Amino acid sequence: MKNRPELDRLMDQLRPGDIIVVTKIDRLGRDLHQMLDLVAAIDACKADIVSLAEAEIDTTSAAGKLVFAVFAVAAQFERDRIRERTKEGLARAKAKYTRLGRPKTLTDKDVRNLRSMREQSWFYSELAAIFSVSRSTARKYYGNLKTWFNVRGS
Repeated sequence: MKNRPELDRLMDQLRPGDIIVVTKIDRLGRDLHQMLDLVAAIDACKADIVSLAEAEIDTTSAAGKLVFAVFAVAAQFERDRIRERTKEGLARAKAKYTRLGRPKTLTDKDVRNLRSMREQSWFYSELAAIFSVSRSTARKYYGNLKTWFNVRGS
């Protein structure tokens, strides 16, 4: 599994008879294989899992283990569907030439004003206060002006 230090620590301290309580089973792993591997490792330690959100999941019984497997498969299915819908949405946005990500903080006019003021020796902290942005954003817009105007055709 990926870097999960707290889970590693839990597994190191796990003793027979311990019960691991989770909020939801999908928090155990990113995919079905991770979840099943983890449950097998926990089972090998003679410990069990109980889910708060899915009351039916209690691996202390055979029926609970069956329900866990069904829920794990359903969680994997839902993750796959979310991934598919995200890819489809991104493809549609790309086809429409939609700009993805956060909107620009400053307008073209604001950028021109910022540049002019900076060239008049205004401090970045002053510019940040005037344009309601952080100092790093003011610096970014000033430092990237050649790129900004070339990309935008100004």
